[in-house]
Amino acid sequence: MLPLNIQQSAGNVRDRAFAEMAHQDAHRLSGFREGFQSFGQAGGMAMLCCRCNVVAMCNVFETIQTGFSCKAGYGFFMTKPILIVGGGLSGLACAVTLAKAGKPFELFEGSNRWGGRAGSDYKDGYILDRGFQVFLDAYPTATELLDLEALELKPFASGALVCMGGGLKQMADPFRHPRAFFRTLAGPLPPADLLRLGRLTLKLKSMLPEDALLVPDVSTLTFLQNFGFSDKALVRFWRPFLGGIFLEAELSTSSRMFHFVFSLFARGRATLPREGMQAIPDQLAAKLPKDSLHLNTRVTELTPEGVRFADGAWVDGSAVVDARDPWVDPEAPGACGTVCFYFACDVVPWTGPWLVLCPETEHINTLTDLTSLHPGVAPAGKHLVSVSSLNPNAIEEDVRADLLALPGVNVAHWTLIERIAVPYALPAQPPGHLSPPSRTGASVNGFLRCGDFLETASIEGALASGKRVGELL
Repeated sequence: MLPLNIQQSAGNVRDRAFAEMAHQDAHRLSGFREGFQSFGQAGGMAMLCCRCNVVAMCNVFETIQTGFSCKAGYGFFMTKPILIVGGGLSGLACAVTLAKAGKPFELFEGSNRWGGRAGSDYKDGYILDRGFQVFLDAYPTATELLDLEALELKPFASGALVCMGGGLKQMADPFRHPRAFFRTLAGPLPPADLLRLGRLTLKLKSMLPEDALLVPDVSTLTFLQNFGFSDKALVRFWRPFLGGIFLEAELSTSSRMFHFVFSLFARGRATLPREGMQAIPDQLAAKLPKDSLHLNTRVTELTPEGVRFADGAWVDGSAVVDARDPWVDPEAPGACGTVCFYFACDVVPWTGPWLVLCPETEHINTLTDLTSLHPGVAPAGKHLVSVSSLNPNAIEEDVRADLLALPGVNVAHWTLIERIAVPYALPAQPPGHLSPPSRTGASVNGFLRCGDFLETASIEGALASGKRVGELL
């Protein structure tokens, strides 16, 4: 592999990519049996072809001091790499697609980790996702690009516990949790709403994701009301449940997004990887050549011809892909945010991987015991509870006061590990956002853009958008 430290100058990045492409093109020449042991001078830097040595082809190649043509007179096609700016899920998916097609690329990420908004922090033996997130195992593009078995996904229970009237009321999918049938009948929703929920689930279970994005485009609230759900169902279940997905409690998100997400819930399960959400981008990055990956490399200018870095250096590319978050653009869509509080405790007042909905509290939207899925996210003997709020100003004292409404919680014994605020967690998706369903493609500035804001604001949307751009190239 050609040696290149990710901290090298932009000029060396360009030179390495240039020489690497020459080497790849040499091997594609039909009937060609001779080549280089080293490439003379590429931008003033000698480039050694290590791969041929690795495969025992020494002595077959000869050094050429000037130019890029072989001893027999064969020429080389000089291909500039595709430059991808942004190492979130979209940028990674684009890179994986290009790598599979054998196309040269360089991926630049300004931070010290891959994944963008999908990531995890690590503190005192706890794995803390950057906001409460779930992975739906029915995501079609994720199934193509990821090794789901290697992620060691564990599913949440299908349903929820609703904290109301000083107790926890259970509602569960009767097909997946038949033993909870009678508790569900006596739970938070009237029987008529349970029937509507069952009918809606069966309808969406048979709906393809692409068809879900073609339904009439109204707000989710309007759709649910037109479907006949009562105010009790909206307040006790739909607002907190969908609020945790859309990160807004007014249900103003497009009904197309609702159909898309709920169809995936109906066909699959909400899960978490054993090593947290960071495992998803890390697995994608592990599929890519290391010398094409550049962390801590901030790009300050993009054009269709190349990019400029924070130190002023410039790199040319055959194409440029903008995979950054949408909010770098002044005309970007609005954002939905969340604040996640991670608490450690010795016991929790419920058993199993249930999502707890809190329709009667002021600051808490949902909470869940992450150790009920993966004990390894916390030190031995400890529970890690994720408490999510849609109030951007929520503080620890607010959340502790709300926790008093939860039966069996001794707040004094819950220790705050971290408060993680994510004000730009999701792009807003009002009616019209998904009309058309996909807007992945060329930007007004002439380079390609990808991101979940151009598709569905989800892990699937991010991966699908990056894959589409990779295929366009």
